[in-house]
Amino acid sequence: MEERCGTNHSNTKAWPSVPRVLADKPRPQVLRYTVLGLGVFYGFSHQRSITAAQKAAEAQREYDHKQQIINKAKAAYAQSKQAASPAASASAASGRESLLLPPPAPLPSPDLRD
Repeated sequence: MEERCGTNHSNTKAWPSVPRVLADKPRPQVLRYTVLGLGVFYGFSHQRSITAAQKAAEAQREYDHKQQIINKAKAAYAQSKQAASPAASASAASGRESLLLPPPAPLPSPDLRD
């Protein structure tokens, strides 16, 4: 086995794509761990954005569902008021007529000519 730079390159078999000369140098190791750290950071931030988008979509679905229930309740209430209003208005009108007092008699005008 050939020795370069006075180091033993027996551990280079783990990375066959890295030339033997660069295997023990600190720069490729730093580069590897830097890329690994960046990959972990990217994965973490990407997962956070996906989770946030899913939570926002779930909140929107829940809001839409509640809005749909409210709209149905409003329509049912309007329909019940519309169905009940002709009968209620007829009975209320007849009741109001009986409660109305006749207009007061006109007052005699004072004669100021005396």
